[in-house]
Amino acid sequence: MSQKTENIKLAYTDLDYAERLEIQQWIKDYEASDFKQRDSIRETFNKSLGPRATASCKYCGK
Repeated sequence: MSQKTENIKLAYTDLDYAERLEIQQWIKDYEASDFKQRDSIRETFNKSLGPRATASCKYCGK
Protein backbone atom coordinates (compact mmCIF):
# COMPACT_ATOMS: atom_id res chain seq x y z
CA MET A 1 0.00 0.00 0.00
CA SER A 2 1.05 3.57 -0.53
CA GLN A 3 2.24 5.80 2.31
CA LYS A 4 -0.95 7.87 1.95
CA THR A 5 -3.05 4.75 2.51
CA GLU A 6 -0.97 3.76 5.52
CA ASN A 7 -1.40 7.26 7.00
CA ILE A 8 -5.18 7.05 6.58
CA LYS A 9 -5.28 3.60 8.17
CA LEU A 10 -3.33 4.89 11.17
CA ALA A 11 -5.63 7.89 11.56
CA TYR A 12 -8.73 5.70 11.22
CA THR A 13 -7.58 3.30 13.92
CA ASP A 14 -7.10 6.24 16.31
CA LEU A 15 -10.80 7.12 16.05
CA ASP A 16 -13.39 5.88 18.49
CA TYR A 17 -16.39 3.88 17.28
CA ALA A 18 -18.72 6.86 16.80
CA GLU A 19 -16.05 8.76 14.85
CA ARG A 20 -15.44 5.74 12.62
CA LEU A 21 -19.17 5.53 11.87
CA GLU A 22 -19.18 9.23 11.00
CA ILE A 23 -16.25 8.78 8.60
CA GLN A 24 -17.84 5.70 7.03
CA GLN A 25 -21.01 7.69 6.33
CA TRP A 26 -18.99 10.63 4.95
CA ILE A 27 -17.10 8.30 2.59
CA LYS A 28 -20.37 6.73 1.43
CA ASP A 29 -21.86 10.17 0.75
CA TYR A 30 -18.67 11.39 -0.93
CA GLU A 31 -18.50 8.38 -3.25
CA ALA A 32 -22.17 8.88 -4.17
CA SER A 33 -21.64 12.57 -5.03
CA ASP A 34 -20.88 13.88 -8.49
CA PHE A 35 -17.48 15.29 -9.48
CA LYS A 36 -18.57 18.92 -9.08
CA GLN A 37 -19.56 18.25 -5.48
CA ARG A 38 -16.28 16.44 -4.86
CA ASP A 39 -14.30 19.40 -6.18
CA SER A 40 -16.22 21.66 -3.82
CA ILE A 41 -15.51 19.36 -0.87
CA ARG A 42 -11.78 19.25 -1.68
CA GLU A 43 -11.66 23.03 -2.01
CA THR A 44 -13.36 23.45 1.37
CA PHE A 45 -10.87 21.09 3.01
CA ASN A 46 -7.92 22.88 1.46
CA LYS A 47 -9.17 26.24 2.72
CA SER A 48 -10.35 25.31 6.20
CA LEU A 49 -8.46 22.22 7.34
CA GLY A 50 -4.88 21.33 7.89
CA PRO A 51 -2.37 21.75 10.64
CA ARG A 52 -1.69 25.14 12.15
CA ALA A 53 1.65 26.84 11.61
CA THR A 54 2.72 25.88 15.13
CA ALA A 55 1.89 22.19 14.87
CA SER A 56 2.42 19.31 12.52
CA CYS A 57 0.15 16.47 11.57
CA LYS A 58 1.06 13.29 13.44
CA TYR A 59 -0.02 11.24 10.43
CA CYS A 60 1.71 12.94 7.50
CA GLY A 61 4.25 15.18 9.25
CA LYS A 62 3.11 18.32 7.41
